[in-house]
Amino acid sequence: MIRFWSLLLLATAAAFGAQQAPSSPAPQQPSADQTLTKLLMDSDQKKVMGDTAGAIKGYETALARVGSEPAIRNREEEVLQRLSAGYIASRRYQEAVTVSRRILALHQADCKPGAPFLERCADAQYGLGLALMYTEDFTQAAAELNRSVANFGGIGGPGDELTRMNRLKNLGSAESLLGAALFRAGDKEKAVATIRRAIANLKIVADDAKLDPATRGSARKSMQDAQASLNLLEPAQAPAKR
Repeated sequence: MIRFWSLLLLATAAAFGAQQAPSSPAPQQPSADQTLTKLLMDSDQKKVMGDTAGAIKGYETALARVGSEPAIRNREEEVLQRLSAGYIASRRYQEAVTVSRRILALHQADCKPGAPFLERCADAQYGLGLALMYTEDFTQAAAELNRSVANFGGIGGPGDELTRMNRLKNLGSAESLLGAALFRAGDKEKAVATIRRAIANLKIVADDAKLDPATRGSARKSMQDAQASLNLLEPAQAPAKR
């Protein structure tokens, strides 16, 4: 059929003065957003395969593109988060801290009391606290995580069951990491109390039968990790000898 129409087109062109058929349009070039997505996916794959140096190079290239192309400027935080994780995987912890501070700076407005997107601030503070833990700056990590916990705990407003339980799960995870930071900073008593609160909050989520298995499973895993930390801080008392 394709050959038939091709021959007919040629015959018609000859009959009317050998008119030429219009040429095919040139292939459309990928957009800046599509190019960035591919670059990030390729870099993620390298990270999964253990090529952290190659992944970081890709993330850094992506960050440079975000800075130079206004059409994808809104994806800066997405790229920075990947870059921070890449630095941590490569044990370039101080660079991860620098990038995490840059992420937090993007949320200055969200960190103000009563801000509508306070959770974004709390997430960024958690990320910075985690990076600081890797540098073993536990005092500063505890200070940042304490702010994160306060902000997660201050999030209110309407929401369905999944939204509210996810908020509680995030609070519990932040409390758990804060407890570890407090212990490493030398405040065991406060560390124990904080981890106990984390376990209690995470248990509420893990036991909520209305939630999907993935959310409950994630909360249960975090609760078990927190319990393991608590067991190290408060080992079970050996039974008294008779």
